[in-house]
Amino acid sequence: MRERIKLIVTLILIVFLDSIVLFIFTFNGNPRIKSIRLLNYNEKTDVITIEVTKRESIIYGYDFYCVATSDNADYIEKGTKNKCELELPIKKDYKIHLENKYNKTETLTLMDHIDNMLEFSFDKDVIYLAVEQETNISYKDKYILPVDMVYDFYSLDENVAAIVDNKIVGKNPGTTYIKVKGSEVSLKVVVTDLISKPTLATTKKEIVPCKAYTEEEATLLDDLLEYYIREAGYGTRAGAVAAGRFLTLQFKYRIPYFYENGRVNNSGVHLADGEGRYYKKGLYLSESKYENILYTYADKKMWGCPLKNGNSNPRYGFIPGKLMPNGLDCSGFVSWALVNGGFDPGDVGAGQNEGIYQLTDTGEFTPLTRDLALSGKIKTGDLFNFWGHIALIIGQDEDNYYVAESLPHLGGVIAKTYPKKTVANTFEFVVFMDVFYKKDGNLTDYWE
Repeated sequence: MRERIKLIVTLILIVFLDSIVLFIFTFNGNPRIKSIRLLNYNEKTDVITIEVTKRESIIYGYDFYCVATSDNADYIEKGTKNKCELELPIKKDYKIHLENKYNKTETLTLMDHIDNMLEFSFDKDVIYLAVEQETNISYKDKYILPVDMVYDFYSLDENVAAIVDNKIVGKNPGTTYIKVKGSEVSLKVVVTDLISKPTLATTKKEIVPCKAYTEEEATLLDDLLEYYIREAGYGTRAGAVAAGRFLTLQFKYRIPYFYENGRVNNSGVHLADGEGRYYKKGLYLSESKYENILYTYADKKMWGCPLKNGNSNPRYGFIPGKLMPNGLDCSGFVSWALVNGGFDPGDVGAGQNEGIYQLTDTGEFTPLTRDLALSGKIKTGDLFNFWGHIALIIGQDEDNYYVAESLPHLGGVIAKTYPKKTVANTFEFVVFMDVFYKKDGNLTDYWE
């Protein structure tokens, strides 16, 4: 009897202990994920290596496995100690879990637990905007796993520039920075009232006053000009067009007409630089630019400042010896646009080829007819000409050409509209410039 009772007690203890052990194994042997970490990304093979760590338990006797599932395919690796590594082809919907012979953990989404972004950067370090001008936000990003990302951009000072419909809009002069939530990268935004957004003026602008700008403002204007040219494409057709548009559509004043007092050449006659012609980078709006003037016939005077005129055209006030505001003549303006766009126009005034007149070496002069004007063959950036005059086409639409030019009766450098049906009544030739420019760049036929 005693032996029987002892056997029963022993069996009860065995069952009790087995239950305790089973409970412990069930509770502590249930693997749980502690962390998921990206170890490596191989761009050549498009394979990632992840490390999955298991929470420690008081029972270590069970083998466990890491499992990644995507598109009904399982990738399984046996764990070592508390970790395992998985090499996975690039897919975006991996589900991760751990399992042993008794249990399986909760399923986690891989993208919720790793830093998926490899790169985020704005395409530029700084952008310039006029008040009320807007621009798209341009950036580069790169992810390991495919993702449809919507960024939350914001401005550090919305009084200067604000985000509206995912565009940056200039509000008031100043400087601010655009950032995106989740990144420390920022984009500098400079908003200025020194220029306007590109606009075809309905009335003639005021001539630029003498010494209208401080040295700091003149430097900023040069930076603005260079910025818009580089946006269009320095050394391309679009770069020259951008220079022409800047001076006629964005710059707030009109550069006056001034007959050239001479050109930089070897003749020694009327040897002049910066008098009706200015073959330098930037705008001739500060005394610091005088350092780059090589020769003068009358004096060193920036645009808008009175300079002794050497030509006669009394109808428009040009009397030899009379002081007139310095500016640009027609080929002076076109050459300035070409130089700033990234070209050497080869004109005598550019200091290159003596004996070449009126930019005749830039391209083939083709007689302009009504049919040619309507044919679609003439490109923005080509030149229009009649004897003694040259002009730059800065835009076009279905019905019109928009031409930047400088003439005495126009009072200086302006943008003017010519209907395609009648433009041949004004200009005699078109100069096709493909061979000269070679590249179009980011060319647009209109500026909005």
